[in-house]
Amino acid sequence: MANLTKREIVLEIYRKTDFRKKQIVDTVSKLWHHPGRRWLTGRNVELRNFGVLEVQSRKQRIGRIPTSPEAEVVIRSVRW
Repeated sequence: MANLTKREIVLEIYRKTDFRKKQIVDTVSKLWHHPGRRWLTGRNVELRNFGVLEVQSRKQRIGRIPTSPEAEVVIRSVRW
């Protein structure tokens, strides 16, 4: 199953409304701006009847670049 993209959300709203695509793109972008700021400060975002988007901590680990699998890279620890 593929991920739901911003483009798909915009197109679905566009098909079902009379709004211009630019208006829809701006609205969808603004919709995620405020929760995004919350995540950066370590706060969870709860959307009623949808779910809770939680901040999680990840430990530092070794990863590989898909185009150069022989090269190892350090993926820093992150809290998001």
